[in-house]
Amino acid sequence: MGFWSLMHLHGFQCPTPESKVDPGIFFHEALTTLSAINWVARRHAFPNVRIAVMCDNQNTVNMFNSLHARSPTLNPVLLTAVDLMIEFQFKLQVFWIKGEHNTVADALSQFDNDTALDLEPSLTISTFTPPRLTLGPQKK
Repeated sequence: MGFWSLMHLHGFQCPTPESKVDPGIFFHEALTTLSAINWVARRHAFPNVRIAVMCDNQNTVNMFNSLHARSPTLNPVLLTAVDLMIEFQFKLQVFWIKGEHNTVADALSQFDNDTALDLEPSLTISTFTPPRLTLGPQKK
């Protein structure tokens, strides 16, 4: 998983979390997008700021912009995003971009740091840990 900030020339990468059940690529795309939102919110958000995230996965874009998940396994990702929006009082828009324009993030997600640095020589690369997901109310 990987994301980066063009404004800060800072890239982040994380191995796909191990799980007994494979949640699929869509879950990992959504979790990476949430991680980017979390990073921006905790470091750069102030009340009424607008956060824009670029993503090459149309399902992820639709999910965050509609706040509607197609699968219950994605609800914790959305709940966590909404919790961040409430806590840090920001507005969010996720934009779709062509995969061919998402080369730095793709290189970071594959741990191909040489390519990421060839594409953006001033890039600082760090690791990240996805945020802990909000699970919603306990079932009785």
